[in-house]
Amino acid sequence: MGYLPGKSLGFGSDLPAGVYWQWRRWCTRRDFFASDIGSALPRPDYKRPLPQLRICVAKDDVVVPASGVQRYAELLRDCGGCFVTFDPADYDHRFLGHIELLGAGNEAVWSDLLVLSETAINDIDVVNA
Repeated sequence: MGYLPGKSLGFGSDLPAGVYWQWRRWCTRRDFFASDIGSALPRPDYKRPLPQLRICVAKDDVVVPASGVQRYAELLRDCGGCFVTFDPADYDHRFLGHIELLGAGNEAVWSDLLVLSETAINDIDVVNA
């Protein structure tokens, strides 16, 4: 078809083929995008002051496991990457999942995500001051 029909498959938005294949490659490699740095991606300036980046995942996410997200966050640690895990037990739930984390019934998680977002906004103000 020349694209990933995400809407038809229930995966969200449709994606151009090149975007899907690049994303898939990054998601299935232990080094994620690191091997593309210097070729397809520019070299990051980890010394540049940036607001703290919160990288969040549900502990029981089977689509993007927490261990993989933690490895990704470690790649970004020098530029403010911070790993945050949401445990279903902390919200009296048996399951939070991947997309389901943002679904109805998980409003308490949304509140915690908003707190992280508000703190990130405050960090931007400090960095830009």
